[in-house]
Formats: sequence, C-alpha cells, structure tokens
Amino acid sequence: MNFDIPAQTEDYRVRIADFVEREILPLEADNMSYDAHGNITLPLLELS
Repeated sequence: MNFDIPAQTEDYRVRIADFVEREILPLEADNMSYDAHGNITLPLLELS
C-alpha cells in the first residue's frame, strides 16, 4: 500500500494551514474580536 499524500492534497493542506495561521489565529488571539457570547464578530469573519 502507498500511504504517500498526493501532491494536490498536500498543496491544499499547506494552503489551508497558511490561511489559518495568517487569518484565523490572529483573530482568536485578540480579545476585542469576540462578541458578548464569545463568538468572533461577523464583520471580522467576512472576507473582503
């Protein structure tokens, strides 16, 4: 059996990890990003 990750799947994985690190983690680290219910506010989640 070949357990290697296909190149296209690896590319997706890397791109998603980069996006999360660049866009999501900074929002989670900032307490001002959250609303009264502990959710990240919708305007911050909208992509421009």
